[in-house]
Amino acid sequence: SEVERDGDDAPKLYGYIAEELHDLGLTDFVTYEEQEDGTVLPNGVRQISILTALHRIVQEQDKTIKDLNTRIEALEAK
Repeated sequence: SEVERDGDDAPKLYGYIAEELHDLGLTDFVTYEEQEDGTVLPNGVRQISILTALHRIVQEQDKTIKDLNTRIEALEAK
């Protein structure tokens, strides 16, 4: 309804889809809801948990990049 009302000025929201995270096996980041028939389906995403995990990954990648740059500089200096 916001898109219909605001057109191109509608806010753009980005996020994850619970079913996709579930299918990838990232169930720690998914909330579930039990249906009346007893089945359990993905219902939502634990956004803060994802941010925490991504922060750690970015830190590790930053260290790896710095280490590789140091090695490249040492090899180029030879």
